[in-house]
Amino acid sequence: MSDLVLVAICSAAPGIVASIMSVLNNIIATRNSKHLEKAKDDIHNLEKNTNSIKDALVKVTGEAEFQKGLKQGQEGVRIGTEAASKDK
Repeated sequence: MSDLVLVAICSAAPGIVASIMSVLNNIIATRNSKHLEKAKDDIHNLEKNTNSIKDALVKVTGEAEFQKGLKQGQEGVRIGTEAASKDK
């Protein structure tokens, strides 16, 4: 190889390396953006499922507290009638 060919190769190498790095950077950036989009979708689905669970839990808790109140009310009535019958 002549000196001119070696000089041309050496002067072209940085440009080629820069191009290769740019291509690799674009590939990595595209992959990362796809991962971020997937993570965002997963978070949205998780929030949706969590909200559904929370709504169901609130409903069940409310119903349980309502039944507990009814039971306590019935026991209060029973105790009141027992006390009234003892007074007679």
